[in-house]
Amino acid sequence: MISRSRSSFCVIRRKRLPLSGWKLRNSTEVRQAARAKKESAASSNEASVLSCPEDQDRLSQKDATGQPCLYHQGTPRYSQIIWRQTALDIKTLKNIGITHVLNASEGSETYKGFVNTGASYYSSAGIKYKGFPAYDNLSYDLSQHFSDAAEFIDDALKSHGKVLVHCYMGVSRSATLVLAFLMIKRAMTAQDAIKIVRSKREINPNSNFLQQLCNLNGLLMSRCY
Repeated sequence: MISRSRSSFCVIRRKRLPLSGWKLRNSTEVRQAARAKKESAASSNEASVLSCPEDQDRLSQKDATGQPCLYHQGTPRYSQIIWRQTALDIKTLKNIGITHVLNASEGSETYKGFVNTGASYYSSAGIKYKGFPAYDNLSYDLSQHFSDAAEFIDDALKSHGKVLVHCYMGVSRSATLVLAFLMIKRAMTAQDAIKIVRSKREINPNSNFLQQLCNLNGLLMSRCY
């Protein structure tokens, strides 16, 4: 368990899968057990859980601009999280009506984990593009892109566009940016944002990104005081 300081609003828990307990008799059982273990890990994302207390009085207040503080306003209808292969398929993107692409893994593919696209890659299809050269590791500050990403997604949706948000695998960097968007532009708590996204797609932001979402959660809540 990784606990935040008293000033924090979040606690991150890492649940561990059992490492023993299999009773195997033959190769079929071995394969079945391995498959079951893999499915269990996928369903729980190695059980990375972000827990933030929800104070109803807090959620009903408004900030200095008159905007509601962190209440559930619903999810964007046309925002998608995907992995790199779909992001590279311009024909498919046009067929499903994508108008905007946000790349959370912009960079040369000589480094595994990056997707080498850019505005010119999508210009012929009339797709608007924004990219961040973000690393999926335990030291990268993805929060520096939260505001720009949220604005890009929000502007696209306001213009009735369809946004595709991607990284290399579509589970960590891209998911974190969508969660930040929901918190900043849809006034959700981190916990509510994660529940909403996971109800649509399995995601697994690394612990560093979860911590940054915790920090964002605390910052947004502080506006209510």
